[in-house]
Amino acid sequence: SIQVGIAEGSNGLKGDKKALLIEFSPERKGILLKAEEFVGHPAEITLYAENGKMVKSLSVPGLPDELFISTAGLKRGIYFVRLSAKGRSLSAKLAVFN
Repeated sequence: SIQVGIAEGSNGLKGDKKALLIEFSPERKGILLKAEEFVGHPAEITLYAENGKMVKSLSVPGLPDELFISTAGLKRGIYFVRLSAKGRSLSAKLAVFN
């Protein structure tokens, strides 16, 4: 099974409307992204490996309250999540443990 966790990051504090929040869903093998400020807006989500290589990218026409992203298949390591919408970007650091 895959376990995920936040290492460090600019993911903000819970309740901060301008933050990118990550919640873990080990039973679904993934993460839930939340960015209250961008809900309903078109968004690009990109996942980068620690070496800067893009490993996953997706576009959504309207960001939901929670967006599930699977971490299945990712190798153990540090990843960076970037969410871009409304001409702004938010990012967070994520650790994946196999």
